[in-house]
Amino acid sequence: MGVTSTIEAQTRKTITSGGKTREYLQYVPSNLEAKRPLIISCHGMNQDAQYQWNMLSKAKECADQNRFAIVLPEGEGKAWDISGTKDTDLILALIQKMKADYDIDENRVYLSGFSMGGMLTYHAINKISDKIAAFAPISGYPMGGFTWGGKRPVPVIHHHGTGDDVCGFSAVQGNLNVLINANKCSTKPTITKSYGGASHITRKEWSGGTNGVKVVLMELAYIGHWTGNDVLYTIDEIWKFCKNY
Repeated sequence: MGVTSTIEAQTRKTITSGGKTREYLQYVPSNLEAKRPLIISCHGMNQDAQYQWNMLSKAKECADQNRFAIVLPEGEGKAWDISGTKDTDLILALIQKMKADYDIDENRVYLSGFSMGGMLTYHAINKISDKIAAFAPISGYPMGGFTWGGKRPVPVIHHHGTGDDVCGFSAVQGNLNVLINANKCSTKPTITKSYGGASHITRKEWSGGTNGVKVVLMELAYIGHWTGNDVLYTIDEIWKFCKNY
């Protein structure tokens, strides 16, 4: 049986994965209907699930309005396994737990993560793309460059600040190009400047991929290594994209 405690309207719980007890936070809107989506959101290195929740400004409001659950796993040692299967196995276990507890729709599970959590998100594309409907990395990518190994075309929305001094913005496009090519998207993006009325946000969309898959880059001018929540909220944009898959 998992241990449950409440922290600032989220619930902290435990799950056994790989023979170890792992912790996670969850937020589930009251009286959540069956067959609703799930977003799994992973923190950065040396951070934790509570920090990730706090960075996702308006996450509670977005989940309440759109009727989906959120799970925020906690990495061992405040880090993630981005080469093996330890944490992708954890993600799969969490999906099954949320299926058992809330009858979430297994076909509408979305994975996101910040910084090292973003690296894990890319890693999961190659490991468990058959279990995740869409991916949403934030300020993170494989530092050695992404190599495609996915099982199917994958929709991806990537948020990144041009002023990021940890995971530099200059390497973002190279990683996205691998996805654009693998998904057979158009190599010429649709570019929307001052997206949503935010003068510092440029949205680039590579559409026309196999099975309607798209790759999107949310380019946040001057923003550093953090989740951009000024004018537009990252969780809202992730939801607006992912809900189509």
